[in-house]
Amino acid sequence: MSNDKDWDGIVQADNKLPAWYVWTFIGTIIFAVVYMFMYHVTDDWTQARAFKEDVAAHVEKFGSSSDSSGENLSADKNPFSGDADSIAAGEETFKAICAACHGQNAEGLVGPSLADSETLYGSSEKVVFNVIMDGRMENLKQNPPKGPMPAHKQSLGAKKVWQVISYLDAKYNNIQ
Repeated sequence: MSNDKDWDGIVQADNKLPAWYVWTFIGTIIFAVVYMFMYHVTDDWTQARAFKEDVAAHVEKFGSSSDSSGENLSADKNPFSGDADSIAAGEETFKAICAACHGQNAEGLVGPSLADSETLYGSSEKVVFNVIMDGRMENLKQNPPKGPMPAHKQSLGAKKVWQVISYLDAKYNNIQ
């Protein structure tokens, strides 16, 4: 009696796999076990350590508070305060990016009004700078409710943020 199976003229034989195929399969299983042990179990290499090394190399090359142009600008004092060219550049940036949420005249649309003296987090240059750079994602307790503030650290950089702050201070005189 044969082990071949016959259904309506279609024959299924019980052939063994070629040796090269079996050994390739066994080799991939062995490779996977060794790979998993080396990279996920031992302490020789971890993704967390590799990330820390990459961050340290980036900080060494660019500094920790550099903006997109590579300039190191402190978050303590506005270096562009009162500078007419920076105020004009800040107005340009505000109208191109910030006005979508805060309105062309900073009256507030999705975001809060920036033209009045009422602030949500404080009105010092440092606080305003940090809110723009890092954003605020919690629900704002305003009536009517406004949307969250996205972070602009990557999109604008420190220089443009300070220029926008200079523009707002020059126009509305509400940033200390």
